[in-house]
Amino acid sequence: MDRIAGNREQLVGGIRESYGIAREDAERQVMASQMRNAFLATRNDRH
Repeated sequence: MDRIAGNREQLVGGIRESYGIAREDAERQVMASQMRNAFLATRNDRH
């Protein structure tokens, strides 16, 4: 879990640097991406 959390922090930091946005906005983008990926994974499992 700690490794995943560290990678997530790096991703958020990278998004913040690339787009010059607030931490909260970067967190939202990461969360939205994770939710999309989870949805697509469950959808693909059904087919």
